[in-house]
Amino acid sequence: MSKLPKELYCSGCEEVTPHVPKFSAVQEGNLVCDVCRQMNPFRRNISETPEHWVILKLPYNDETIYKVFAGWRGGYLDGDRWKMNSGIVKVESDGDYYYFYGYSGSCYKCHKKGYGIVSDGDDKVSNFGSYASGVLSNILDKSKEQGIDVELMDEKTNWNTLLDLSSKKARRR
Repeated sequence: MSKLPKELYCSGCEEVTPHVPKFSAVQEGNLVCDVCRQMNPFRRNISETPEHWVILKLPYNDETIYKVFAGWRGGYLDGDRWKMNSGIVKVESDGDYYYFYGYSGSCYKCHKKGYGIVSDGDDKVSNFGSYASGVLSNILDKSKEQGIDVELMDEKTNWNTLLDLSSKKARRR
């Protein structure tokens, strides 16, 4: 068995907490929160694997939250689609992928070369299909009209250091 994590996002505490293995919990893919004793899954349960993705930075009261905006290009029988996660609570990575865990328990597996908006000299170029690109532009434009400063994060951001959840209380969105 691979090494078990010492800290996980606990849906009971709504933050990253120390977890301990209990035999019956580990057999089912869970660890037990050392604070509230709730079982939480430690195996990656991939919810989405987008073709292209970006991270949006949003203000919330006096805090900042980050969300994954994901897009897929459609084919002959199905159209483009997009999704936005509930807010990032944890980031992991391996060779080719980042794993963004959401408040809802979702996990977006995002290819490191799949960032949806890339720099081309002084211009930004969208890799999304026209539908997802339009939705993203609409989100950014409507937010600006409402006086909400939603920021499209740069593709060169170090996603592994985006969050420091050990010192922040996670909130539901």
